[in-house]
Amino acid sequence: MEGSHTSARTASGSSAVELESFPEDLSPDPMFRILFHICCAPCLSGTHDMLLERGIGVDGFYFNPNIQPYSEWQKRLDTIKEYVKEKPFFVYVDPTYEIGTWLRKAIREEDAGRNRCAVCIKQRLEKTAEFAKEKGYRAFSTTLLLSTYQPHLLIKDLGEEVAKDKGVEFFYEDFRVKWSKSLTLSRKMRLYRQQYCGCVLSEQDRYLK
Repeated sequence: MEGSHTSARTASGSSAVELESFPEDLSPDPMFRILFHICCAPCLSGTHDMLLERGIGVDGFYFNPNIQPYSEWQKRLDTIKEYVKEKPFFVYVDPTYEIGTWLRKAIREEDAGRNRCAVCIKQRLEKTAEFAKEKGYRAFSTTLLLSTYQPHLLIKDLGEEVAKDKGVEFFYEDFRVKWSKSLTLSRKMRLYRQQYCGCVLSEQDRYLK
């Protein structure tokens, strides 16, 4: 897509994965920003706005191997790029997409009576924390803390657990106070709003419940 480029930035624990980044005229700034995991543009709209109001700078990190099918993964990324055109800031994209591995892990957790969402959330937070530490960011956080549909306390607990394990601070904020504003902003900006969390299992739950 125009306005993006690819560079050989490699996330910890990955096998020579080249990360895309955009826009071209901006650069990351680990010294004065936090690394912000982005799940989708609508959630970004409310959280990013709140952080800007408080004078907190962010660099984005799009890593979401749970989003299925691939066309949905791409659509959410494209929508983030639309948002960034309106409110510019630097974003990394980890293109890792191993759907078979992810699904086997999620189903194995469910079969064992465990929470598949915890595995999914932790995977994304771990990758974000690893990359934050590798690049010298003082802290990391996630847009997942905005949604009233997400297990908020679980995300907070996992973020703090990952932070302790990886040796980088987890920036916690209850972004849910901006949930209504995110709805208004995303509609005003005409951002694509998905109807399910990401994985095909969550889409199935949407219809069965």
